[in-house]
Amino acid sequence: MDFKIRRAGHVVLRVTDVARAKAFLEDVIGFATYAQAGEHFFFLSAQPVSNHHMIAVRPGKEGERLPDAENQIGMVSISYEVTDFDELARIYQRIKAFGGDYGARILAAEDRGHINTVLCEDADGNRIEFYCYLPEDEVGDAAPYVLRGSAEDKLEAAAS
Repeated sequence: MDFKIRRAGHVVLRVTDVARAKAFLEDVIGFATYAQAGEHFFFLSAQPVSNHHMIAVRPGKEGERLPDAENQIGMVSISYEVTDFDELARIYQRIKAFGGDYGARILAAEDRGHINTVLCEDADGNRIEFYCYLPEDEVGDAAPYVLRGSAEDKLEAAAS
């Protein structure tokens, strides 16, 4: 290949309620609004110095079809890596405690053998996944993407 892609830049979410989506991403997930275009198009990032924006939020049109991750063609989720299991547990707890105020909910918490994940869905059905790699000495024998035990129990225990 005569070129190299460095990283994913951003994803654009069209939502039914921009203020609610922006508030969820800021108040619960911890993104910060870095810029905006007009009154209803916001650019949010967890690391604005190294990545201008990771998510852009803009309004959809009245009556547009909502995402259906089980049956749609196209993007199913966005995924963000966190540093370690403790950070993942804190995100899990924040979504569990406050996500409902914004129409968001946790869909799954999984131990996949080499990573732990938390998958949530916002009020518009957009799926956001957070994950951390396990330290080498904690990686199990299970094949990737096979649920090993209760990740939810581990996340609950880590947060208490």
